Amino acid sequence: MNTVMKRIGSSILAQAIISLLLGLFLLLWPAATPTTLVIILGIYIAASGLFSVLGYFRQKEEERKTTTLIGGIFLVIVAIVLFVVPTLIAAFFALIIGVFVVIGGIANIIRSFEIRKYGGFGWPAILVVNILIVIGGLLIVFNPFGSIILFVSILGIVLIANGAINLFTYFMLRSAVKKLG
Repeated sequence: MNTVMKRIGSSILAQAIISLLLGLFLLLWPAATPTTLVIILGIYIAASGLFSVLGYFRQKEEERKTTTLIGGIFLVIVAIVLFVVPTLIAAFFALIIGVFVVIGGIANIIRSFEIRKYGGFGWPAILVVNILIVIGGLLIVFNPFGSIILFVSILGIVLIANGAINLFTYFMLRSAVKKLG
């Protein structure tokens, strides 16, 4: 039993440390996080494009397909764009997410009125929540990068709180194991 408790405790401690470190990173550098993800995506796309171009030239001339070369060059160009303007690309992705959130919220607002029409009792709550979702989506649409930074900052705070709770749990568990023997 003591060994199992120690294993659980070490797992909780590791989760706490990772959560605290990641939370601090997100909280201290929220603008870097979306940009970093775009750069990582750019590295992947660049590698895919380069492998396509190299694969084209490694094939026998009669087996080469022009589409492979064109596709590879296109991927390299896309990667270059991602490397040159990663912040703009991150904001663009946020804009797309914001549009989808607005559309989904509007669809659910319409559904709440349908629920009302058929005598559903929870329609006002559904309506209010979805109005808030549409407002949130509009905030993302009109300030995409600021919205991402806010979201990343909130995520950082949540991770720090989670890490603190896990750390507290670890010390409580360690204390309980010591009491048991």
